Amino acid sequence: MFQLALNHLDSSMLIEEVNFSDAELLQLVDLNKAEETEFIKFNNARRKKEWLSVRHLLKKLCKDDISIIYNDDGKPGLSNGKNISISHSGNYIGIVISDTEKIGLDIEKISKKIEKIQHKFINEHEQQLIQNSKRPLDTLTMFWCAKEAMYKMYSKRGLIFDEQLLIQSIDTKNSKIHAEIHAETIQKVELSYFKVEEYFIVWIF
Repeated sequence: MFQLALNHLDSSMLIEEVNFSDAELLQLVDLNKAEETEFIKFNNARRKKEWLSVRHLLKKLCKDDISIIYNDDGKPGLSNGKNISISHSGNYIGIVISDTEKIGLDIEKISKKIEKIQHKFINEHEQQLIQNSKRPLDTLTMFWCAKEAMYKMYSKRGLIFDEQLLIQSIDTKNSKIHAEIHAETIQKVELSYFKVEEYFIVWIF
């Protein structure tokens, strides 16, 4: 089973390939009353597993009884005041927890389907970077992950992906992406990436 665990200053990240059944996950997470009420409302089987898997990872990183809450923009946070970023794709589930708000995480499976929407989030400079790369579909998927991670970090709705979330360069030697967020100000961002099987994982912290 794949697991990636990282710690940096006041931030911790845990990503796992979760293959437990719902029954096994329920035993592992030990839901409180409020969480039990929320869980039974889900009808979709995949949504149930993702929801339980996130709580499973949260319990591994936080020993205290902590719940996930959401602000008006839909950004998740923790009841103890810490920040959290969540992502899932297939059986891969990941969370980042930190005292700082500057965190973001995204996991995406590599698929040619993303080529159909690339005009919505890729600008000319980024398209050139993709064309010059050895594996264009991989790079396109990685850029989508990076922009999703930046969007989660910035946590304000309405950002235009191809105009305000901008990839500047890739450092393949160190697995880094250099980017900028153009909003009220220009904010430089460095993201890290990792590929496992047919999935890309990109994060900021």
